[in-house]
Amino acid sequence: MLKQIWTIIKLFYIHLAYFLVGLDQEHFYIARANCFTDLKWFSYAIGNYKKALKESTDPLVIAALGYCYLMVGDYEKSVKYYREAYQKSKNPVISFGLAHAELNKGNVEEAKKVLQILSEKENELESYHIDELNKLKQKIETLK
Repeated sequence: MLKQIWTIIKLFYIHLAYFLVGLDQEHFYIARANCFTDLKWFSYAIGNYKKALKESTDPLVIAALGYCYLMVGDYEKSVKYYREAYQKSKNPVISFGLAHAELNKGNVEEAKKVLQILSEKENELESYHIDELNKLKQKIETLK
């Protein structure tokens, strides 16, 4: 509850910054979308990320759009946006998102390919990334 209140306060602040200070549209829509994502209002987040992408090609924004589609169960669009982000950046956050999206869509072999690439760079990953990698590998094993 407290987190939701704080997020709504952030939304108010973002609007003030946009209208009074002149926050640019790209960052305005990204900030709004991030707040809507925190509130789990994914349809609002999707609309705002799409507006932000008219101004931006940031792979993390593209991946965030993929995440929102994943959360609403549109795995086709989720994979589409995660793949687009993954082509631009092999950031572990994007890679894990793509693997999750592929698994949810039923593309186990595609998810394995992404995880294999992550495994090859395991020594460069943070401990929480390694934990996530192991969880996804175990999930794939249970699907066999």
